[in-house]
Amino acid sequence: MKFKSLQDKISSITSKMPNKIAIEHGDKSISFIELEEKANQVANFFYDRIDDQNNITLLMDRSINLVQGILGIIKCGGVFVPLDPLFPENRIRLMLDKVHSNWIITESSWLNKLDNIMSSTNRKINVLVLDNHNITFSKFKNIEVFLLEKDKVENNYFSPNVFNKNCYIYFTSGSTGEPKAILGRHRSGLSLASKAQRMFGFLEFS
Repeated sequence: MKFKSLQDKISSITSKMPNKIAIEHGDKSISFIELEEKANQVANFFYDRIDDQNNITLLMDRSINLVQGILGIIKCGGVFVPLDPLFPENRIRLMLDKVHSNWIITESSWLNKLDNIMSSTNRKINVLVLDNHNITFSKFKNIEVFLLEKDKVENNYFSPNVFNKNCYIYFTSGSTGEPKAILGRHRSGLSLASKAQRMFGFLEFS
């Protein structure tokens, strides 16, 4: 089957094997249908908050929530920008400036670091938290914190994602040591996913 976007590929797999395990991480796992529903929650949150092709940063550890966030951004037509939360604060601040991101998806454990990062800038940034472990909203002066609306799981789209639309931005160190942003499209993401399937023998997910 010829897919036009990563979300179409994931949705196709979900329709064929909804209860198959999609991700295992540590002692946690999630099925394809559960992943689809969680990604829809993220997509619906951004539905009337961003424009198509806006850059949305993810500052998260490797986890099921990270994949949930990435897929949700793709579903709502955004461009996902993954950043390692262990990077130094100055490096993260520089990357945020480069991609002109107004939204960050993260988890509660990184809120203090984000607040510190934004303290030396002249603007607040919006932060969507994918967990809500005893968050005290009033303690953060430099970020605007939002929680996910758990009851919204319907499937919405800004516009159909197609081969040539932007999909992600990742950073390299650059020849000078300064982070360099590289833009990728859905077609390159699909190509990478197909290569990974063949390499690891996951042909049943084609």
